[in-house]
Order: sequence, then C-alpha cells, then structure tokens
Amino acid sequence: MEKWKQVILASKLFQNFSEDELEGFLAVASTSREAYKKGQVVANEEMPCSHIGIVVSGMIDAQKTYPSGKYITIKHLGEGEMFGEVVVFSNRKTYPATLIAQTATQVFFLQKEEIMRLQQDYPLLMLNFVQILSQKILTLNKRVKSLSYHTLRQRIVDFLLEVYQKNGTLMFQLPVSRRQMAELLGTPRPSLSRELAKMREEGLIDFEKNSFKILDMEKLEAIFFE
Repeated sequence: MEKWKQVILASKLFQNFSEDELEGFLAVASTSREAYKKGQVVANEEMPCSHIGIVVSGMIDAQKTYPSGKYITIKHLGEGEMFGEVVVFSNRKTYPATLIAQTATQVFFLQKEEIMRLQQDYPLLMLNFVQILSQKILTLNKRVKSLSYHTLRQRIVDFLLEVYQKNGTLMFQLPVSRRQMAELLGTPRPSLSRELAKMREEGLIDFEKNSFKILDMEKLEAIFFE
C-alpha cells in the first residue's frame, strides 16, 4: 500500500478500516490530493469549506489573523490530522482560521457529499466521524473551563493537573512545547514563563524544559480557591 494511503488508514476518520475496505472506498469516492509548498496558503479564513482535509505529509498551521497584522497559531496539524470536519456540515461552512503549510505538504481531500452518499455502504466512516466531533466537543469544553479561571496561575494549575492525572505520577513530560502551552492557555509566552518561575520559587513545582514535577499538591490545588 502506498505511503499516503497508509497515513489515511491510520487517521481517525478511517480507524478500524481494513486495507481492502479503504481501497474499495477510494475506488468509488470523489477524493483528491493536493501538494503545497512551504508558506503556501491551504485555505484562507472565511473561505467556503466543502471538503474534509487530512494531512498525508508535512505540517500545517491554523492561524487567526487580526487587523493589525498580528496572528496567533491556534493549532499545528501534522501527518494524519484533519481539518474542516467541524465546519463542513455547519450552517456557516467557512474556515474559521487561515491554514498555512509550514513545510512541503500534501493533503487528502474528501467532499462532504461523499460522506453522506456512502454512509450506508461504509457505516464505520460515519461512526468515526461522529466520534471525532464528540471528542472535539469534549476538548472545547476543557478549553472553555480553562479560560473561565480568573488568573493565569489557575489556568496553569488546571493544565498541569490534567497532565498529572493522565500520567499518574508527580513527575511527567508536558505533551506540548512551551509556546503551544502558552497558546492553549491564552497568554503570551513570556507571561507564562514568568508565572512558572514564580511557582518554582514558591516551591509549588519544579521543572527543566518540558520535564515537570509537582512538589506541593495541597498548595497547588488551593490556588483554585484563592
């Protein structure tokens, strides 16, 4: 099986498909593959969205641009990750952010009509699609909860405790870079670094690059009630 098909098969949209099932789907579905150079725009914000895209190679950044020309990176999309799945069936049907290739990139596109047309022949595709949307909603709820906290320190603690709960140990590796962490918490990176340094000085946590250790769980949890 070709490399790009292997990536598609490993994606969430086609999880639990066999190779034969994927080949059968590709033989009857209207799909396409597009190549983009580094820095090339894949889709502009507010552009109509009629396809679901899966990155089969390279990297795409979803960026929100403001009138001043400044922008923030909302998400990094790597091999096997999707875009467009949230808005393609919505009433709005436009991209909420600009997608830019960060490296030479290839994208597999599937028209939304094909999901509806082939749902009876491939019910697993629709099941996977619904699960993907459900997970997006859960992730959004977590983001809203984090941003509802009054202080940056509370958002940091919420993030660290979530990673701690997934790992089950007081010492763990962050799953994202410091820049990505700042973006997730809705704060500039320097502000995040200053607050983390203060928390280390106060004996709440210790860290070296992306390795973190919780030193005082009781005081850390008490931050939510300040």
